Order: sequence, then C-alpha cells, then structure tokens
Amino acid sequence: MGARFITAARTVGNGVPAIQSFVCDSSATFIRGAAVVVASDGELEACGADPTVIAGFAAAAASTAPGYDAANSPNVVTGRSNVVSVYLADANTVFSGRGVNGGTDPSTPTLSNIGESYGLKADANGIWTVDLAEVTTKTATIVDVDIDQKIFFFKIVQANYQFSVAA
Repeated sequence: MGARFITAARTVGNGVPAIQSFVCDSSATFIRGAAVVVASDGELEACGADPTVIAGFAAAAASTAPGYDAANSPNVVTGRSNVVSVYLADANTVFSGRGVNGGTDPSTPTLSNIGESYGLKADANGIWTVDLAEVTTKTATIVDVDIDQKIFFFKIVQANYQFSVAA
C-alpha cells in the first residue's frame, strides 16, 4: 500500500470544505497532507511534533505553485507566488488518513476507535497520520472508520483550531 496523505474527505453542513491559500515560508519543506500552522509572521509552515494548534492540512507541497520546482525549464519565471492552499480545520470538515500506533506501520481501525481522540504525528518522510499511541495531546477525534482500507475519518478537536471558521 502506498502512502496515504491526510485530506478533506467529507463535510457536514454546507457541503464544501473551507479552503484558504497562504504564503508559504521560504524555508518550508512540508508535503501534501501535512498539518500546517500560520506562524506569527503570517507565513505557512508545518506543525511541530504533537501539535496543539492546527490551521489545517496542506492541499499541496511547499513551493510547488506555478513557477517553482522548474529546474529543467529553460525559461525564467517571474512574478511567481509561493502560496499553498489549506483545508482548514473547522467544525464542518472531516479529514481522512491512516493511523499508526506509535510506529510507522498502518493500524487497522476498529469500531471502538469511533468517538476516541488521539494525537497526530509525522513520520520520517513527512507523512502525517493519526497516532493511536498519543493519548496526551489529543488533536483528532475519530468520527468513522473504513476497516478494509485502513482509513480513519476524523475531525480536529475545536480547542486546536488556529482559526475560527463560520459554519
């Protein structure tokens, strides 16, 4: 099974996930699906370990907007804007991703996971997951599971939202 990145999977209420674009920190190296936060300078960066504040999850990797990562291009690209769209953490958006139990091997969800809250973590490759072993810093509440595909559906705990997004 290949990598499964965290993404917006469903919504409650208005039917579409809240998405906003932010200027990316020039030194950021996060990948798609990373938990991200807007720093005090207003630029987007990856969350640290066991995040307690989350803006949402990156819809694209850092520095991949048009004009970036064009090492083989013979043309000079000017006017480029280093922005990344983010699926915002809010009351309407349900995210999906894989879970691990402290390690890197995918955990098979069970019905008993529904309603439980866990932390989030990134592996050595920068792929973010629900960490079933993290029960101290609880950021994600499981709302549904797909046992066959090993997918956890979760919402970010409201106390961890960086922004208050209207429903």
